[in-house]
Amino acid sequence: ATYRLIARHSGRALDVAGGTQATGDRTNVHQWDYEGAANQQWIVTDLNNGYFKLKAVHSGKCLDVNDASPTPGANVQQYTDNGGTAQQWYLEP
Repeated sequence: ATYRLIARHSGRALDVAGGTQATGDRTNVHQWDYEGAANQQWIVTDLNNGYFKLKAVHSGKCLDVNDASPTPGANVQQYTDNGGTAQQWYLEP
C-alpha cells in the first residue's frame, strides 16, 4: 500500500521537491500542499525493530537524513536505499 504523510501542524504532505521528475539522490524533501502526485506518495515498510523505511513511489528512493546528521535542523532528502539508520523512522499515529 502507499500512503500520504501529512504534517499535523500544517496539514501539508511530505513531498520530494521538483515533482515526479526529481529522481536523483540528495533531492530535498519538504512539506507541500497535497496534489496526489507520486512524489507525495510513500511505500512504508515495517523493519520489525520499531522503525519503518519510507520509499518515494516515483523514485524508489528512501527518506534519508543528509549525512546521517544528528544535528537539529539537518536536511531530509531522498537517497538510494542503503539500510542505514538515517533511513529508519519511528511513526506515531
